[in-house]
Amino acid sequence: MKIDTLEVMSRMSKKNNKELKLSPLSNIKSMQSGKNGWGEARIALPNDLIIDYLINPDHYIGGLLICKKDEFQKEKELLISEVSDHET
Repeated sequence: MKIDTLEVMSRMSKKNNKELKLSPLSNIKSMQSGKNGWGEARIALPNDLIIDYLINPDHYIGGLLICKKDEFQKEKELLISEVSDHET
């Protein structure tokens, strides 16, 4: 059985695991498009996380998780509908 990274992080979130960090989009300080379909983003993160990552990059897993707001809202409404169907 394959366990997906997002499934594990979702479980950590449900347990309110403090090791799971989320940087809001307001922490994006700059973005620029680049060559060959890739650009760059500069994101503000806590200094202790940055220092530890620089010293121990293999101790971390994850990446920037982002989606379009309309797709998120569609999925959220579907989830609300499914939850309310189970409650009745």
